[in-house]
Amino acid sequence: MNASVQNKKSILYLMDYLFKNLGGRITKYYVRPLPSIICNYFESAKDEMRSTIAKIVGSWARANYFPQPVIMEIIRRVQSSCQGPQHFEMVWNQ
Repeated sequence: MNASVQNKKSILYLMDYLFKNLGGRITKYYVRPLPSIICNYFESAKDEMRSTIAKIVGSWARANYFPQPVIMEIIRRVQSSCQGPQHFEMVWNQ
């Protein structure tokens, strides 16, 4: 996905809205592509956007919107691209 950072931020907020308001009716379509989408966004983002991604995806994990293996795949892939995994974990747990 070659969208600008601002477009990606808008798409992320739209996904967040849909997942929180439509739940399983929509999340089932994102189980397979979600790790790639999030990791693509994370890799192309700067610190502020990375924090936003971590906070939003962390809220999805805590609300159990996705199966645990999907969340663990996102964590594994994001941490491997993150220079400071402790920073990612700190933001994720907010």
